[in-house]
Amino acid sequence: MSSGTATVREDGGMSSSEGVARRPVSALVGAWVALAVLLVACSNDKERPSAAGAYALVIGWFMDQRDPAVDSTIVYVAPQGEGFSVGLDMQASIISNTKDIADVRFVDDRAEALDADGLPRDGALVLSLGAAVEDGSRLHIGVDEVLGEQRAQSWQFALRARGQDWRLTGTPETVPL
Repeated sequence: MSSGTATVREDGGMSSSEGVARRPVSALVGAWVALAVLLVACSNDKERPSAAGAYALVIGWFMDQRDPAVDSTIVYVAPQGEGFSVGLDMQASIISNTKDIADVRFVDDRAEALDADGLPRDGALVLSLGAAVEDGSRLHIGVDEVLGEQRAQSWQFALRARGQDWRLTGTPETVPL
């Protein structure tokens, strides 16, 4: 055994006056555990794109369907159905994802987006978004396109993740209200 002195460094390792660095066993075990977690995380890197991206794709689809003579890019978005709401973080993400194609404005009730005659205010598009529902590898979103106080068209969108983006799996279907 040598007579050199050993000291504990700030990083938890050991050093000796003989220039040989020694690591405590706990540091080695910790390093192996961290490596194992990293390898598992990398091998399971099948993270799906965000639901905000799916909602943005749906809003974009509606904007593409609009009459080119309509100047307004305002889209009022309300939650669809009782008990469903779009959280503030999700709202911010949807607005960020659609900023180049629409002026998205969230309302608590779609009636807030209608004028005195019961028509969409400011020539806007009015949508009620439903919850994004996973079905295996697909995501389904129901949307009501509000055409007036007493008129709406209900749509069903099916999307599939492709890398970090969503893609429509076909033409959205109209469904009875």
